[in-house]
Amino acid sequence: MPKGSLKVITFNILVLFALVSFIEIILGKWRSSSPAYDIPFTIVNKKIKYDGSKIYGPGKNSLINYSRDNNGYRNFTNKNAKKYFLTIGGSTTDQRYIPDGFTFQDLLEKKLGENYAVINAGVDGQTSYGHLVSIRDWHSKLLDKKKLDKIIFYFGVNDVRFTMFGVKRGQKEKWKSRSFFKKIRSSNLVQTISKKSYFYYWLRRIKYKLTTNRSADGIQNVGHGTKNPEFIDEKEIKLFYKFNLDKIHEEYINLVKDLVIETNRFFPNSELIFVQQPDNRCSFKDSRNVAPRAIKLGEMGYGKGLIDYCKYLGIVYLAQDEAFKSIKDSKVRSKINVLKMYIDNPIPNEGIYDGIHTNKIGSNYIANYLFEKIKLN
Repeated sequence: MPKGSLKVITFNILVLFALVSFIEIILGKWRSSSPAYDIPFTIVNKKIKYDGSKIYGPGKNSLINYSRDNNGYRNFTNKNAKKYFLTIGGSTTDQRYIPDGFTFQDLLEKKLGENYAVINAGVDGQTSYGHLVSIRDWHSKLLDKKKLDKIIFYFGVNDVRFTMFGVKRGQKEKWKSRSFFKKIRSSNLVQTISKKSYFYYWLRRIKYKLTTNRSADGIQNVGHGTKNPEFIDEKEIKLFYKFNLDKIHEEYINLVKDLVIETNRFFPNSELIFVQQPDNRCSFKDSRNVAPRAIKLGEMGYGKGLIDYCKYLGIVYLAQDEAFKSIKDSKVRSKINVLKMYIDNPIPNEGIYDGIHTNKIGSNYIANYLFEKIKLN
């Protein structure tokens, strides 16, 4: 190849690169100052439509509108409210496959009236460690401390790995369980590009248009299922399994203590409400005895694995209780309100679609439960 031609090609490549970079900087979200972009797996400034027919059946009511604002909050429209409630949790708080306007936050806000705004800050898969990071690096930088009246943690299920292995090893086990491509997608670099890149956004849109049916099938999107397991009637349960705390759980106890202390440090005027969430696959007789409720899903039977899971979930709540009791500052302890929803379990089987994630019926039960339990100042 003549040297002149090589120079022309190199020059054109450099011009193209400069042009692409210029467009990316101007049209991308690289100049955005919202701290939500820096939190793993947040969805920021997006409106998404899902086909929920595999969950809700065919028809117009199966269309799911899902939106997040510039700060990563879902359906936070009543910004002029006198008081804010902030809800923090994982996928059961996010409620990816419940349309805007029908999440438990939306329904609770309607019950509370126009003076209150209930903010949905759920992040799919987020653990208590993620909640701690979010309080420090996200919510504390955006929300008015004087208006934030209550912080509601709806959590527990995502922390089971911590009581199984300890916090440090639990995080490693979660990383090891991911496929090679999921590890790449969860890296900081890819997370940042996916949220801020203009070209990445349009390539994803083209992909969804051409190759992906963006249906709430529970497999391709966020790992939810579409079918409930077969449940035992609670009245027929005879055998319960006992569980207790062990030395390995000290790490998790300290993590929850740090979550309480740091949340109070950033939001000293807020009541801290910890909702120990239910899992309909587990039936808790009390805080130390549990039985599995799910028999099978399709042809797959549940066995010892579910028994162990339910016991570790119970240990999550025992450890949380121990953490709350060990807070030395009496003023901080007085702000803590623990709701043992996993024992009360007000959500009927028809209120969930895959054993744990709620549909519109379930979100209404959660809203009613919180409305009854929460005291307004």
